[in-house]
Amino acid sequence: MPISIEEVTYQYQLNTPFERTALRDVNVMIPSGALVAFLGHTGSGKSTLVQHMNGLLRPTKGRVVVDDIEVRAITKRRDKKQSLLPLRRRVGLVFQYPEHQLFEETVERDVMFGPRNFGASEDEAKERAHVALRLVGLDEALWSRSPFDLSGGQMRRVAIAGVLASRPDVLVVDEPTAGLDPLGRREMLALFKRLKQELDLTLILVSHDMDDVLAYAERVVVMERGQVAFDGDPFDLFKDEALVESLQLEIPHVLRFANELAPVFGVATPSLRTETELADWIALELGRGGSDLIIGQYIPGHSWLHTLDARAKTLFILAFIPIVFLADNLWTNVFLLAFTLFAVRLSQLSWRYLWNGLKMILFLILFTLLLQLFFNREGTELISFGPFAIYSEGVRMGLIVSLRFFYLVMLTTLVTLTTTPMELTDSIEAGLRPLERFRVPAHEIALMLSISLRFLPTLADETDRIMKAQQARGVDLKSGPIMDRLKAVVPLMIPLFVSAFKRAEDLATAMEARGYRGGEGRTRLREMTWHRRDTALLLIFVIVTLILIGLRGIG
Repeated sequence: MPISIEEVTYQYQLNTPFERTALRDVNVMIPSGALVAFLGHTGSGKSTLVQHMNGLLRPTKGRVVVDDIEVRAITKRRDKKQSLLPLRRRVGLVFQYPEHQLFEETVERDVMFGPRNFGASEDEAKERAHVALRLVGLDEALWSRSPFDLSGGQMRRVAIAGVLASRPDVLVVDEPTAGLDPLGRREMLALFKRLKQELDLTLILVSHDMDDVLAYAERVVVMERGQVAFDGDPFDLFKDEALVESLQLEIPHVLRFANELAPVFGVATPSLRTETELADWIALELGRGGSDLIIGQYIPGHSWLHTLDARAKTLFILAFIPIVFLADNLWTNVFLLAFTLFAVRLSQLSWRYLWNGLKMILFLILFTLLLQLFFNREGTELISFGPFAIYSEGVRMGLIVSLRFFYLVMLTTLVTLTTTPMELTDSIEAGLRPLERFRVPAHEIALMLSISLRFLPTLADETDRIMKAQQARGVDLKSGPIMDRLKAVVPLMIPLFVSAFKRAEDLATAMEARGYRGGEGRTRLREMTWHRRDTALLLIFVIVTLILIGLRGIG
């Protein structure tokens, strides 16, 4: 349900000596299904603004439109008679310390209070209360008890259920984690995120905690002296330290720590939201002391590429493989190179990190180029030396084939770096599922492909470790006659194969011990969801294809 706040001004105690302007010409548009956080120091106007969203406050000037309900300033007598009950049913407001609003004899009766006020019958109100209490995870044994006999966390869940029982389309929560310990805070925010997904809510969060905002918000609106001082992506706000300081906010601890470590690792600060992602990033950077191979790894982040459905990314890569052969002249390759570099930019991954990781692939690109240079004898002879000669067509095809290889490797790498192993497995399985009617084991094939891809960095690290161990015992892999160097590979390959088989056996044992039976009866913790941005990716593919076809006709 969209919310439009248009030129809203609000003054407390209007036409009295204590008149105070809390909001001044505020304009905010919140689309349906968004998760928006409102920030600002005490007295900035954020709580005043959100109370306009369900009609608790009415603007002195301007208007608030929630879906098809319009609330204007009271300028005429009929404005005072406008019923705001339909608005308040559709926009639920959870105040700071909501447990203070509890008053009924039992938990069940307290949660029924809202639906009954909005016209539900006794039976319907009870049914809604039960659904809401289950949504917030409150044990059924507590429903008949007094809310005042519960713990603080349980009382807060009851109060939230009391709002959800009215089945709002928009949920506004004002400082929902106030007074909770760290574990309680994480559980409460996880609850709201889950409710948003399960009920398809528009969720509006008012908070002073920058770490909570970074971890959960898709967009932030910062209020300052009753006006909107910032409206945009959380990372755009927090990476501007001067702006954060001027708005009397703080950099979230996760980003502050990442900002300190990024120069140490020699990389750009990644887009991290949670402590878990921070820990994964640190472990990844520390592990780069071994192999630099990055194909098969996953880098946590929240870029546009990270948010795409894995099925959309897999479809794009599979469809991109044939169209890369349309790049056969200068302009098509200039366009594809620009597109590939733009995709890297969208991933928000470090250029230096990508370069270091792909250096191991460069020898393949160079080998491809040399093959074309010395064995393609079409076109005009450019250079000759002894039995070798380089021809113009060899140079042209060498560059084209090398660039095609670069495009495929780079875009495939971006997909693996921005897609978790489980998401990748699920997307491959979804693509193979139609073949199950022909007894093709779609899940098993998808799992094997995913594990194989994810084993690449592990095997590269193992290879590097074994090489160093054998070199420490006198093995020379970098000098001497070619036959001696080939013989020196034997002490490397045998331990590597033994280690690989041992890892595979351990993995199989672990999966069997945890009850793995293939795809039969499996459920998913997170269901894949197709969004508009995924459709946009496929439209981008169509546009890229049409542009390439058009550029082929040039020179």
